[in-house]
Amino acid sequence: MLNSSHRSTQSFTRRFRDDESGVSAVVFGIGFTALALVAGIAIDYGRLVTDKIRDQRAVDAAVLAASDRLGLEDQDVSGKARAEAFYAANRLKNPKSTIEDVKLDSNTGEVSAKTKTGWQATLLKGLDEFFPGIGSDREVSVSATVARGSGTVELALVLDNSGSMSGTSIANLRTAATDLTKTVFAGVEGTDRVMVGVVPFAASVNVGPQNKTANWIDGGGVGPTHYENFAEQRNRFELFNAVGESWAGCVEARPNGLDVKDRKPVASVGKTMFVPMFAPDEPGEAGRARSGYNNSYLDDDGGQCPRYEKVCLRYSRRGNCTNEQTVRLPDSEAQARTCKYYGQRRSGGSGPNSMCTTQPLLPLNSTRSDVEYAISRMQASGNTNIKEGLAWGWRVLSRRAPFREGRGKNA
Repeated sequence: MLNSSHRSTQSFTRRFRDDESGVSAVVFGIGFTALALVAGIAIDYGRLVTDKIRDQRAVDAAVLAASDRLGLEDQDVSGKARAEAFYAANRLKNPKSTIEDVKLDSNTGEVSAKTKTGWQATLLKGLDEFFPGIGSDREVSVSATVARGSGTVELALVLDNSGSMSGTSIANLRTAATDLTKTVFAGVEGTDRVMVGVVPFAASVNVGPQNKTANWIDGGGVGPTHYENFAEQRNRFELFNAVGESWAGCVEARPNGLDVKDRKPVASVGKTMFVPMFAPDEPGEAGRARSGYNNSYLDDDGGQCPRYEKVCLRYSRRGNCTNEQTVRLPDSEAQARTCKYYGQRRSGGSGPNSMCTTQPLLPLNSTRSDVEYAISRMQASGNTNIKEGLAWGWRVLSRRAPFREGRGKNA
């Protein structure tokens, strides 16, 4: 019996060892589990990477948006609020995302922030029973920093100071230009990496009365526009002196298409020179506006001019004139006279500096306080000449005269 039982056991063992039925089910079960694990990891990891990319883009946009508050007095408050608003707008699909540690450093010119996002697995949660912790929620964090580059910046602020900007408009313009100045100088103040020029414009652009003797100002009367409006050739600076007025600093637009070109002023080519602006005395008695004229500041027959003749229209019985009339020159001739500027002072009207209403422009400057001072002096008055404003903005940036502070296109 014992030997027979032993043989039966050995026989069962051999049959069990050699029996292959059901093996495929076991292999399939193991393989399916492994495949599900790999698929879960791949899909959930893909979701994690995608969410992280979205988070990175959102925080990048946030710090870039906040960088325009650098240098302002309220940068820590307004900059943070701006960053949070931009981050929230780009992360609408994940309300569990938050932006933290928003920092604005105007000394270094940097803005930084980091985020915290709650991430939840989906497919991996089903495998948590077999692999504890694999489907647990996780916290994802990314960060971003905007830093001022190592390059240089040259900026010309061409700002409308005409009468249409009066009231709150010019005040808002001063505020906006000042805020921009603080931002662009943040982190580089005291260096020459950033230079800013200010070009206020209205009917004309004021290049500064201190440049009266500059070699690009037409002080010698070589330009074709120098003698416009006058019957005789008289130097405009001579006429300023004759009426006891100082040139305010405005110049005429250059002729022959040079008003929109950066051609270097050369005295031998008169049209390239910048002619001082001189508003002629308009027809009529000084200080009395006439139809079509509002800048009569001299008497047409005053100064060294011969007095107008008077013709009697009616006499009394005793031979006395009771009604006389002044024989005046035609308006065009009266305005063109130059004799009236000598020996006569302005009386009423805006004078020879009429239409020169803006403060002098500021060439490229690396001192923030100088730029802010130029902006603070802006006032709204006069007509508008956008083309002249843009042309002088270009000249401020150029290396050519009249202003040579620009680095040039290859610098």
